[in-house]
Amino acid sequence: MRLLACVALAGAVVVAPAGAQTPVPPPDPRLLIIGDSVIHGAQPWIVSVLSARGWRVNQTSAESMHTWEAPATVDANWGAFGLGSVVIIQLGTNDGISATELASYVDTLMQHLTMVHRVYWVNMRQFTGWVPAANATLAAAAAKWPNLQIIDWDARATPDPSLVYADGYHLNPQGQAAMAQLLAVTLDSYLAEVTAATTTTLPPTTVPTTAEPDTSASSATATHPNESEGTDIILSLAAFAGVLLTAGGLAVLATRAGARKTRLRSMR
Repeated sequence: MRLLACVALAGAVVVAPAGAQTPVPPPDPRLLIIGDSVIHGAQPWIVSVLSARGWRVNQTSAESMHTWEAPATVDANWGAFGLGSVVIIQLGTNDGISATELASYVDTLMQHLTMVHRVYWVNMRQFTGWVPAANATLAAAAAKWPNLQIIDWDARATPDPSLVYADGYHLNPQGQAAMAQLLAVTLDSYLAEVTAATTTTLPPTTVPTTAEPDTSASSATATHPNESEGTDIILSLAAFAGVLLTAGGLAVLATRAGARKTRLRSMR
């Protein structure tokens, strides 16, 4: 019952306002999400909200997961299912205390994701003193890797303690819904961006002010349909006259043949 209630609430949270545009369906619906216990608790919400938008969510998350473990997860999914155009990472909670180590882990992981068009990394709510430096490390990595962008959970959740439990980072049901909504909005923006980038505008058709006359046979027929019709009538009459003449000639020959037979009988 709790799961059903969570899913229902997740769907209710992200209902678009009246007049909002329908999200663009993903051209490649495969979506890998890797994370620790922060996003693990939001998995039912995330699957419900993103599946309704056409994403095929494969979330691999676990308690106490470290960033250095993620490359193996990427490789396993690449070998088993392939990767889509988007991967979402939510890591650093368990190993971000050293900004230098975190930077090394991020670079190693991104080397395994160079074939992915867009990688989104969810940064951390400021639940302890080392988080600002860790988030700065993630921002620096986004500046370094062209396909990496940050999902700013810090900006969304740090000002609102009602989204987390007393430890300051694990998401309560309200925070889980908010996380799912933030991912959905991010992916909607990604698809709108991709659609705009791939849409081409055809140049306007130029109509010449003057045109050279076409003297080809097909053009003459199309330009002078009355002449064509007159020619067809003449040919038809000539053919008909030929039939009449042929029929008349046959009748004359038949008459002459009959007269000749009559003379031959009288001579006998």
